[in-house]
Amino acid sequence: MHMLGIAFDIDDTLYDLADPYRTALRDCFGPLPGVSASELFAANLRHFDETYERARAGELAMDDMFAHRQLSAFAEQGMSISLEEALSFQRVYRDLQCRISLTPLMRGLLDDLAHAGARLGVVSNGYSDNQWRKVRTLGLTQWFAPEVIVVSEDVGVAKPDRRIFDMAAGRMGTDPSTSWFVGDAARNDVDGAASAGWRTIWFDRGRGAGEPSRRAADLRVGSEEELARVVRGLLGRDCGPNAQARTAPGAIKEA
Repeated sequence: MHMLGIAFDIDDTLYDLADPYRTALRDCFGPLPGVSASELFAANLRHFDETYERARAGELAMDDMFAHRQLSAFAEQGMSISLEEALSFQRVYRDLQCRISLTPLMRGLLDDLAHAGARLGVVSNGYSDNQWRKVRTLGLTQWFAPEVIVVSEDVGVAKPDRRIFDMAAGRMGTDPSTSWFVGDAARNDVDGAASAGWRTIWFDRGRGAGEPSRRAADLRVGSEEELARVVRGLLGRDCGPNAQARTAPGAIKEA
């Protein structure tokens, strides 16, 4: 019998990244007439990949990366803020990420996966200090052993490079053909995992995170409720290399 392996992205997958962002906007800028917080957050996500790659290449320091991302996102929405305002906003946003938590629904899903004996993992792009702080704040080591939490800065390679998914599968002790990856970013998560032979669930929160996918996800969900139904469905299914991904209620089978 094949062992089910399932790994997750962290940001905007295991928890809703927009919550601390909206709070930081309110605390730093108050009401923003004519500006949609959701659109501003989506713009912030779109600029993440560009600035993170520049930071990895040594072109931007960490604070500069964060500031550039916010300046670009605000400018895209027709707002001009100063560098000092961008840095202040980023500090508040980062501090609020120390208060993030999993929803009861997500905690219940992880409990069920652990109880069923699924082999679990995490693959996340970002700076080690930031991502491990989120791991601690969310209490992820309750379900994920530290050795199966793969952070890009720790290993020197980032999504969508297939090598980071190969590392995760090796640490989890699973074959990619029997493994699933859940993430919100089409290019980084869906394309990256699929290129390494994983099957994929795109958690599409409707924010257009990152670049478009070049590959179709096996399954696509739009809420934690849909994700929980789909993943629980995998627990009772043959997850071998010849298994077909059936669409669970509420999920979309990608064409």
